[in-house]
Amino acid sequence: MSAFSTRPLGGVLLSLELMLPQIYTFQVYWGCFVAAFCGAVSTYLLKTWASGAGYAQLLDSDVSPNEGMVRNYPLGCAVFCLVIGAVFGLLGGAFNLMHDRLARLSSKFCSVRGPVRGFRWRDLAMVMAVAALNSGLTWPLALLHGQQQPALLNALFSKGFHGSASWVNEPLGPFLTLLAATLIKLLLTLLALSCPTPTGVIAPTMVLGALMARALVYLLPKVWLATVLAAPGEDPNAVPEEAIGALAARLAIVGSAAFACGVSRAFGVAITTFEVLSLDSMVLPLSLSSLAAIFTANLIALPFFDLGLVRKGWGCISELTCTSKAEEPAFELMEAYTEFPSLEERISCRGASEALALKPQQFSFPVVRRDAHLQKLHPHHGILLGAVTRQALEEVRRQLEEKQIDEEVDLMQMRWPGDNHLLADPVPLSVDPLATAQELYVMLK
Repeated sequence: MSAFSTRPLGGVLLSLELMLPQIYTFQVYWGCFVAAFCGAVSTYLLKTWASGAGYAQLLDSDVSPNEGMVRNYPLGCAVFCLVIGAVFGLLGGAFNLMHDRLARLSSKFCSVRGPVRGFRWRDLAMVMAVAALNSGLTWPLALLHGQQQPALLNALFSKGFHGSASWVNEPLGPFLTLLAATLIKLLLTLLALSCPTPTGVIAPTMVLGALMARALVYLLPKVWLATVLAAPGEDPNAVPEEAIGALAARLAIVGSAAFACGVSRAFGVAITTFEVLSLDSMVLPLSLSSLAAIFTANLIALPFFDLGLVRKGWGCISELTCTSKAEEPAFELMEAYTEFPSLEERISCRGASEALALKPQQFSFPVVRRDAHLQKLHPHHGILLGAVTRQALEEVRRQLEEKQIDEEVDLMQMRWPGDNHLLADPVPLSVDPLATAQELYVMLK
């Protein structure tokens, strides 16, 4: 990310948000800073050396800091940004659900082995089919045909896009052209991300968000755009077209960041956008829309990368990082194992005899501790301390009968005669019932 934008801060924040909740270590933390700095500097040097004088940013806009600024109804515009973020967040969550379904179907399709061992022909066939479909669908639209992601994104962020007709398909008109481009881009992005080849998700979703925002601009009455741009006492009809185009570009930037945040749940996307474009007045719109998108997207589906963990069977990591379950007591999330009757931590000779007589076919007996807090919520549950085999429990009864001990003894401290081995097999780790799921995860790590 730092090499893509030549801005190290965005790359660091993105890695912290997406990866470090699962694999946080001090070395990785500082490694992110060093890698981001090296990526940004090396890209800058290579581009400067190749061009001879400066370089062209991969994410850019020709809107100046003072162009397209809202002068009227700032509160209403802030609410509008919140609404855009909320809607685009819902669409981002729906995008993740659709991709998850396609990715599962793709994995099932590609898992079938071909006639030649080691040659995964289905993978190759799927990639070729998506590439052919991309060429066929984008050919009629000048907006998408032959456009690389950075060039298309920069065009959507341009203030001259709104008044240009070079990208418009004449039979469709501007709005329907953008709508068709959005639907085609959505389909191709979903299919490309479902292929068995590694692909990025940030740039395609930023393009999708910008396309949707551009289409939304054409639904807004032009007088509304001119009204918020007009200075106090100025006639809205006197607002130049260039200023309206700059405002449309700002809305495209807001929509782009909001949709990408809704898909990835990484606020670092919005920060990187602001860091690269350097538009001071975009801080509040980007923040409001992106945070609203993250909030509403969480109501629909898990983040894009976490759904990948779930498909691989690592759903617990996503539950810890993306839900409130990490702060809940682990014993409230666990299911009690009650298939076998358990033994108390302290047991008497009579108790051992009763347990052996009650289950003559049971080979192993769990040993539990009754906790006062746990008893209030679950009277019949206990904390697992270990297990004893039937042979070990018979040895406990024999030792107690031989020594004529009637009181209860600590079952976990009883040992085999002649050596120092415990009769019970203790579990590796036992925790307090109030320990949270996050604390247990750290203990296991």
